[in-house]
Amino acid sequence: MQQQLSFVTLGIGELPRSRRFYVEGFGWSPVFENEEIIFYQMAGFVLGTFLKSALEEDMNRTGLVSPGAFSLAHNVLDKHSVELVMHKLVAAGGTVHRAADVPKHGGFRLCHRSGQSCLGDRLDSGRENR
Repeated sequence: MQQQLSFVTLGIGELPRSRRFYVEGFGWSPVFENEEIIFYQMAGFVLGTFLKSALEEDMNRTGLVSPGAFSLAHNVLDKHSVELVMHKLVAAGGTVHRAADVPKHGGFRLCHRSGQSCLGDRLDSGRENR
């Protein structure tokens, strides 16, 4: 079986807030949206932001924990770019939960939150910190 994901779907509480974060913060354009879900075409897969209640219905489950234990990464080329992205994400409604720093495994990262989905970024500063 090929090692590949086609969709990553996040259950969220506020679709408009999430849309603002991804569209205004990252500059992404939705490829589909309705009142319950927004899809963003990524390089090789689709990121879906789904209202948690609608995701529970779609999965035929109740009581999905939010936020769950997950991390999503968006890599950039240098520390300056990390700070530019951080400022855009905060301006688009994100909240910084950890100041940008150098993790043990290298790079440069920050953690922020969008709506009810925690997004922990390892924003790569190239090889200078490895």
